[in-house]
Amino acid sequence: MPPVIAGALTALAPEIFGAAILGTTVGAVAGSVIASVAVSAAIYGAEALLAGSHRGAQKYNIPTPPVPQEQEGQETPPRLHGYGRYKVGGYLLFRESAGQYVGYGICLACRPIGGVDAYIGDSETLTTSTGATTEPVLGAFGYYPNSRDFGADVAWPTSGMKNGQYIAYIDVPGHGPSPYVTAIGPFGFLEFRNATDAGHPSTLLTTYFGDVWTVDQHLGRGLSIVYSKWATMTPSYHMIHYPRYLPVHSHVVRGAKVYDPRDGAQSFFVAGVYSIFNATWTYSVNPALHIADYLTFPEGFGLTYDDIHWPSFIESADDCDRLVATRDGGVRPFAVAGLGWKSQDERRDVLKNLLAACDGALWEDEDGKVRLRIGKWEEPTVTLTDEHLSSIKIERLNGVYAASNVTIPAYIEPRLGFTRNTAPEIRDEASIGRVGERISVLELHAVPNDEQAYALATRAQRRQNTPMKLTITGPLRMLIADGERVVRIMSARFAIDAVFRVMKLALVGGAAVQGVFHLVTEDMFADAISPYDAINPSLPGITIINPYVPPTPDAPALASGSIGAGLAQILAVAHFDGGSSAPTNGDTSSYTRFRSRAVNVSTDAPLGDGSWTVWSNYSSISLYSATSPSIAGVTGTPQRFEVQCWLVSTSGNPGNPSPSGYITISTF
Repeated sequence: MPPVIAGALTALAPEIFGAAILGTTVGAVAGSVIASVAVSAAIYGAEALLAGSHRGAQKYNIPTPPVPQEQEGQETPPRLHGYGRYKVGGYLLFRESAGQYVGYGICLACRPIGGVDAYIGDSETLTTSTGATTEPVLGAFGYYPNSRDFGADVAWPTSGMKNGQYIAYIDVPGHGPSPYVTAIGPFGFLEFRNATDAGHPSTLLTTYFGDVWTVDQHLGRGLSIVYSKWATMTPSYHMIHYPRYLPVHSHVVRGAKVYDPRDGAQSFFVAGVYSIFNATWTYSVNPALHIADYLTFPEGFGLTYDDIHWPSFIESADDCDRLVATRDGGVRPFAVAGLGWKSQDERRDVLKNLLAACDGALWEDEDGKVRLRIGKWEEPTVTLTDEHLSSIKIERLNGVYAASNVTIPAYIEPRLGFTRNTAPEIRDEASIGRVGERISVLELHAVPNDEQAYALATRAQRRQNTPMKLTITGPLRMLIADGERVVRIMSARFAIDAVFRVMKLALVGGAAVQGVFHLVTEDMFADAISPYDAINPSLPGITIINPYVPPTPDAPALASGSIGAGLAQILAVAHFDGGSSAPTNGDTSSYTRFRSRAVNVSTDAPLGDGSWTVWSNYSSISLYSATSPSIAGVTGTPQRFEVQCWLVSTSGNPGNPSPSGYITISTF
């Protein structure tokens, strides 16, 4: 592991430094004499949020979700942004009235986003359609149908409170006016316009309020906007469809389009210039990509392309996409995220939320580039032996000093309308038996499912409640631990042989070094499975929005080819020949991920530990093909590989892995 130096990132985010940044050397510059050393703990993601005393409030305050329902316009409203899938009301740009109509313009985000998954009116999720329909128009004796067809850009409710009967009256001799139904249809229309640099006119504005809004007005440059038009009714009938008198809007959106360095079809720049209107960027639920975007986004930390160590973000994005088991026997990505935020929010809090969602940590390397790492077990490259140790204070904690031994993960639950919910608690029974319950609530506002929240909280609690703490004093040669996240300590004198995290390292009196080390084990990075669902999804009144899970493809078609002296590559294509329905266009479209592992040429048994390598090389030809990482070999000496693929929907839901395909490579 190369040494790392704190610099610009520390200045930008001093609270994160020492909490969510990996082991960082301060004041150590290559070629100079080390005057002082202070190594921060190798603390990942949610663990930093548990670091405070159990007697006090949580150390870091998490910002509340932005604008759950649309709010009235302000002279200078905050700018709205977000990543992944989240719920937002938006800010009201205007409300326009024209007799029997009322129209709205609502800003959802101040940059291009992936789209709108659901429109919510007066707390009701609207089922919508597009194309030809009718609308109520006030006539001489009530409301009559008028045909409308705005095409695919404008949606209308097909059921619920915002769809119903149009009522008119007929005079019945001897009885007076009698109501009758003239038609059944929607009472309004909804139009989403994504942000562009040039802006765009609204079809609804120019149709219904053309005397005020022309095609040259309210183009909404740089804003993602929902326009809506609603019919007004007689007071008694009006309240049936608009229980708050005026409609109240909220939306489930797919957040910012971001750069994915793994996709060969994407580029960071447009004609050499950074632009959020980059047409190659795509929507993602991957928190590693969100963090990269937030670091380079001008309204985030505003770092440049060259400030980022992209290979580390590629590895981290693959780690987030890694499939882990679920309690029902399926699979899910290790980490997804959904977080809305405002320009008023503290930048460090937004970043800490995203890091907590993926068990991530940031640091700045010796070249001044920002790196990201997702928490996972690593073998140490440095070993401290008795020659590095003068004295050791050993604390076998066994939970006695645990700041928290009952952790309650709180997350955002889409199945409950994107409200806060709690996952099953994580209990350290050994610690509870010694000191009683010490309860902490872990707020994970960027985590959108209970299984991920439970797994992250389990990791955080296990690492925080280390069973052994060492305080070591040693000679200057102990500085070989400088810049390391973990070291192995082998001491026959003290009967210790284990891996420890480097929590602190400092010079004492200029001639000695003192460090604090916490025991770390592989189970502290294990993928814990939640014991039960945090909610009962069959409860009445719960709407599961966009539950689409893509189909399972058949075994991928495989080919290989030489890409240079001693190197080969696998090309894989997803297939649906065995009866699985291929994904369709639109909201249920999917992209394909591939993984491979080396197997025995004769038996197909996995080699080594059997771990999989997730491919990063998306194909620019198709969303359903990819190429493997480079494979080194010698022509004439065959190597065999097992390859699987799976689909991931645009909302981040993964399908099940395909059956395995096998390929033998003999030419390099």
